[in-house]
Amino acid sequence: MVQTQWCKKGQITQEERVKIYGYIQLNLSLREMGRRLWRQHTSISKEIDRNSIDKWRWIIKYCPIKAENMRLERRYKANQKHIILRKDNKQRKLLENLLKEKWSSWWVDEIIWRINIEFGTKTISTSTFYRFIREYNPMLQRYLRFKQYWYKTVHKGNKRKKMYQDVPNIKDRAEIINQRWRIWDFEWDTIVSGHKYKWWLMSLVDRKARYYLLKKIWNLKAGTINMTIKSMLNGEKIESITFDNWVEFSKIKELHRQCYRADPYSSWQRWTNERHNWFVRRFIPKWVNINGRTDEEIQNIQDMINHKPRKILWYKTPYEVYYNTSKKYIN
Repeated sequence: MVQTQWCKKGQITQEERVKIYGYIQLNLSLREMGRRLWRQHTSISKEIDRNSIDKWRWIIKYCPIKAENMRLERRYKANQKHIILRKDNKQRKLLENLLKEKWSSWWVDEIIWRINIEFGTKTISTSTFYRFIREYNPMLQRYLRFKQYWYKTVHKGNKRKKMYQDVPNIKDRAEIINQRWRIWDFEWDTIVSGHKYKWWLMSLVDRKARYYLLKKIWNLKAGTINMTIKSMLNGEKIESITFDNWVEFSKIKELHRQCYRADPYSSWQRWTNERHNWFVRRFIPKWVNINGRTDEEIQNIQDMINHKPRKILWYKTPYEVYYNTSKKYIN
C-alpha cells in the first residue's frame, strides 16, 4: 500500500487514465495500480466506477478518451448555474425587478427562495446572484441591504499594485545579487507579535554574510519603518533592498537605494530572511508579547545568531564574514 504522505494530490490526469486502461488490460489489482501511479487505491476505484462505460462483475469497459469526456461533461453541468444569468434574460430581469421593489424589506436569499416556492422551479443560489452583481452589474449594489465588502478588497488590491508599480520585481534583480557574490545586499521583513498584542520586530539580513539585524518597533507605518531602518544600519553601506509586498514598505524608495519587491505569497524568494526569523522564534514564540522583551534581550538574540558558526559559511560566523575579520570563540 502506498503511504498517504507520498501520494499524489489533485485530479487524475489524462496520461494517468491511459495508464489505468493499460493496467486493466493486464488484470492488475487496484492496489498495484495505486503503487505504480503513486495514488491511493481508493482514488483508482472511484475513477473506474465513475468513468467506466460499463461495469459488470469482473468485466470492466473503460476508455480513457470517453472517461475524459465524461469528466468534462460533469464539470460543464456544474458550471451551468454560474452562467445561467448571462443566458436566461427572463430570470435575470425577474430577479433584478424583485430586488429593486423589495430591497427595503426582503433579503436576497428570501427573494430567491420565494421564486422556488411559488414557481416550483430551481433557480440560482444566493452566492451566484452576488457574483453576478459584482462582475456584470455593479449598479445593483445600491439595492442591497448591506454593501458587500468585496468592493473594498478589490480597491485595496488595485491600490497596492499602483503603490509598487515603480519598484522593480525580484525577477529583474542583477545576477551579482542572485548569486550572492557581494555583501550589503539585504532582505527585510517584519515579525509579528501574538494576536492580542501590537508590537513587531524589524529584521534585516545580508544575503551573502547572513549578518542579522533585529529591532523592536511599535507600529507598521511606512515612516516608522524607514526611521527604524536608518537607526539599525547606522551609516552601514546598502547596495540593494529586497522586501515583500506589504504596505509597511510603501515608502522604501525614500531611502534612495536600489529596491526589489518579491511576488505575493512567495516567501521562498526571501528564504534567507525567513530562515533567520525562524531562529528568532526559538526565543520569542508567536504567542509571546514582544513588548515584554527588553532591548537588551533582543540584542542578545541578535548576537547569538550573528556569532553562530554556519556550515554554508565554511563554519565561520556571520560577524566574521560581514566585517572580514576573525575571532576566537573557544578558549
